Amino acid sequence: MAGLVVAQYDADPGVYLFYRDAGWNTVTDTYHDAFAAALDQASCEFGPVEFVGRPMPLG
Repeated sequence: MAGLVVAQYDADPGVYLFYRDAGWNTVTDTYHDAFAAALDQASCEFGPVEFVGRPMPLG
């Protein structure tokens, strides 16, 4: 994996953890009830991770 993205759509209370390849294409994603749960999943798979906040509109 080249990168991870946590995103939330306006009408959805949960968040998505997107797994990105070197071309920044989505390889897969997982759905979580909260940002903390997505962060826990990322840390479980990749060790300690840090996300940089950059709000961007989706959809």
